[in-house]
Parts: sequence; structure tokens; C-alpha cells
Amino acid sequence: MVTNLPEAAKAQWKRVVAARTPEEKLEELRKFYSMIPKHKGTKNLVKQVRRQMARLREEVDERRRRKAGVYRSRWSEEKHGVARVAILSEDQFLGENIFRKLSGRDVEDSLRWSYEPIYGVFSYDSIQFQLTLLPPYNISDSLDHRIYTYIKSSVDYILVSGYNVDDVNRFLSQLSEDGLYIGCGYGEIYIEKTPTGGVRIVNNPGLRYDEVINLLRSYRIYNAIVKFDGEVSLSDIEDYILGIRTVKPGSAILCEGECIIYRICRGRICGELGPLDNISAGKEVLDGLGLIRVYTRPHGGDILDKPVILKKNSRVIDLAREIHSRLYKNFRYAVIERGGKRIRASKNFRLEDGDIVTIYA
Repeated sequence: MVTNLPEAAKAQWKRVVAARTPEEKLEELRKFYSMIPKHKGTKNLVKQVRRQMARLREEVDERRRRKAGVYRSRWSEEKHGVARVAILSEDQFLGENIFRKLSGRDVEDSLRWSYEPIYGVFSYDSIQFQLTLLPPYNISDSLDHRIYTYIKSSVDYILVSGYNVDDVNRFLSQLSEDGLYIGCGYGEIYIEKTPTGGVRIVNNPGLRYDEVINLLRSYRIYNAIVKFDGEVSLSDIEDYILGIRTVKPGSAILCEGECIIYRICRGRICGELGPLDNISAGKEVLDGLGLIRVYTRPHGGDILDKPVILKKNSRVIDLAREIHSRLYKNFRYAVIERGGKRIRASKNFRLEDGDIVTIYA
């Protein structure tokens, strides 16, 4: 249900968002926290705000330490590869086991209890993904919030691990209470503020227009493009505005003996995909991110080993643009090899995963 925050609290939230430094944000967040009515409807919001304040206190302390010397946190590591895939677990050694299976490397003793991300690489069909082993969840509120913030800002796909179905479903339920929704089936929300033009809603999932407008205006949002993808509620929109709703694609890995990978639908395990290895994980990551592999063959040559990664429903002309501007500008036609057949295609032909393409320009 919508939290029904007082107008003064909503106005204060705007000041939280506008704060530019961790020190300012922490001070404004403390004021916001004091204005939140404490009841069942605000339980998750209160929990998130407490965690955010704890994280900001750590960040303020960290900034002070940096002034005293050179310090580089692994939380700020740059992304590499096609996507960043994070292992999220409550058990350090279970997470390490999965990290070892996919990356082929052990975790160094000096990094094991640093409570910072540990990085590696896992490969699938000449594609490389950056693999991140996150610190165990549920160690402390401040660390949980740091993990949440890291996932929200820089993780593309999540591997949630546990020992059995009940274990993982319970963990997924807790994560959703903390504002992290993993797997398929969740509606997405995008709000882009604009200088003028009022509020424009795209793909309304059946919500009353006036209720959405009133909710946005209560948070001083008067001009914006609001897009919905899938089913969402007013409560979801408010959580998004408050920054406590993050949706990420992901899979579950159960290691009760052999490690098995499962699909996640609306926060629960919903289908077995087979034993965990680089192939099963790689396929599921690409599918969850809506990506396809397209191979290219030069005129009269052999198929190139490394595929081009494109979004699903990409056209031949999108592939040409990705390869080289000359092919894009001078495109005439392409030949697609699919399922043992050769298809002569125009620039708007839709590509599928595994297609082999020769472009003529």
C-alpha cells in the first residue's frame, strides 16, 4: 500500500534528492527520517532510510580517510566485458564455490573478509562477462545498503545462491522487502523529468490517470515523461520515487550437492535450467538481458569466432552500424545463414540468436 507520507515529509524528500554532498544528504535524510510516521505501512521505508543513513555515515568517514592518504575502494571498480554479473549470497563459502566454478580462480585469503567486491571473469562462446562476488548479505545494515546501492547502480544481472528452494525463496522474499526485486515478471518504471510539458504517461498499465498525477505532484513532480513496462501499482511508483525499488534480471543457484541453476519469476524459483556451468549461466544471462549473439562471415571467408552482441529484435542495419560506418552507409543487402538455409535479406530484416551474417555494401 502507498505509505501516505505527510506533505512536509514529501517536501523534505525533495531536499534529500537535491543534496549534493554525502554530508548534506545525511543531514537532510535525518530530518526526513524524523518526519516519517512509524507504522506498518512505512516499515520498509524506515528500514531503507536507516540503512542509507548508516551507509552515508560510512561514506563521510571514508572521505575523511581519503584526505589523509591514497585509497581506492573496490566498490568503484570499472565495468568490463559484455555485462557485470554479481553473485549474491548469505554464505561466503557458497558464494566462493560458485565464483570458482564460473571464473576458474580461487578467492585470495587477503580478500575473503575484506567485505568488498571480488572480481573475476567468466567466458561463454568467446564472450566475456565481468563476474563479481559480493560480500555476504545480512552481515550488517550498513553493508546491506552498500550492496543494494552497488547492485542498483552498476550490476546488470544477479545470481542468487542458496542450498535449497525454501532457502532461496526466503532470501528472495527478504530482498524484495528491502526493495530489490529479482527475476522476470516485474513491471518496470521510468520517470524522466522535463522542463515543461506536464506529465505524459506511456503504456499505462491500467492505473487511474488522476491518481498517478496526484502522486507525482505530491512529490513536486509536475513535468515528466513516465513510462511503464508491465504491471505496476501506485505503491511501486512511490517506492521508485523514493529510491527504494530496484528491478534486476537474475537466476537462482541451488547447491544442495551439485549446483543447479534455476529461473526466477516474480521473486520465486520457477523452473530448473540444468547443472551450473559457463554455458547454462551464459545463455541465461544473455536471455535475461535481452541480448543475442550474431556471427559475421566476410565475403568468401570463414565465420569469425567472436560474435557481435545485439539487443533482441535488432535488424540487419543495426548490425552493419555496429561493425563499421561504411557498411551502414553503403548497405545493399545481406545473406543470413539460419537453420541450414541461406536468406537474402534487406536492412530491416530481424536477426535471431546464432544467425551468421554476410553484409554486402
